[in-house]
Amino acid sequence: MKKIICFALALALFSACADNGKEEARRILTEAQGQYDKGNYKESLRLVDSLRRSHPEAVEERRQALTLYQDASEKLAQSEIARLDMQLQTAQCRLDSMAAVVDSHSGSNGDAALDKLARLRQQRDSLQVAFDTQCAMVRLIREKRKG
Repeated sequence: MKKIICFALALALFSACADNGKEEARRILTEAQGQYDKGNYKESLRLVDSLRRSHPEAVEERRQALTLYQDASEKLAQSEIARLDMQLQTAQCRLDSMAAVVDSHSGSNGDAALDKLARLRQQRDSLQVAFDTQCAMVRLIREKRKG
């Protein structure tokens, strides 16, 4: 009889802990959704990662969190694309201006101007790679949603 009572008590304790885990998972998911709604995409992603690590048993919450994770990742990448696009345009203008200066001047300052032109090209190329990477990320997220 004592064994049955101990087993029932352990079962009740375990189910109570499981309910607390689901409640905690729901709370984290709600908080992550709130951060997403406020435009805090990095915080939303951090909370979803926390949910996935700490509550592997909360299957439904994790399923909802996956959709939220994709949405937040896409929004974050889109905002990064906008920022990089502005920087890329600025870098291209500076590069064009410097190229005009190098073309019009040759002589003692030629080497320094060429070095600066090369650095500006590297900066522009680096920004272009980052821009292309973010665009590819958005395409990948959208493809995963379809499939």
